[in-house]
Amino acid sequence: MPASEDGWVSVSRPERIVHQIDSDDQTVWVTFVKNFGSERVMVRFPEDPQVRRVGGGFEARSSYGQGEMALFVQKKTGSKERLKRDVCYRDAETGLLVRERHYETEEHLFVLRVALPSESASLFRQFADSLEIFR
Repeated sequence: MPASEDGWVSVSRPERIVHQIDSDDQTVWVTFVKNFGSERVMVRFPEDPQVRRVGGGFEARSSYGQGEMALFVQKKTGSKERLKRDVCYRDAETGLLVRERHYETEEHLFVLRVALPSESASLFRQFADSLEIFR
C-alpha cells in the first residue's frame, strides 16, 4: 500500500478472535499459594478465590456454576497425628451435594470442599488432588 504525502499508511483492523475458555480444563485454573507457618500450600481453583480470615482460621472460596469450591485451614491444637479422609453429604440448607477432603499435617487441618447441585466425583478429585503442601 502506498504511503500518503505525510507518510501515513492505511491499514485495516485485524479480525478479532474470541477464545472460549473451558473452566473444566484444570490447566487454565488459578493456582492459589499461601504460607501457613512452616507449610506452603498450593491448590488450583477454577477462578480467583475470595479469601478471608475466619476466627483463628482462613478460607478461600471460588464459585463454580451453581456451586462453589473452597479451602478451609485451621491451626491444629493437641494431636500431631496426620490424617487424610474424604466425606460426602447433602447440605440441608442449600440442597447441594458436598464432598470434602480432610487433610491433616502436624500443624494444620486443611479441608477442600466442592459443593454442587449434582454429583461430580471427577471434578472433586481434580480439585482435591491439586492440593500440594511443602515444608
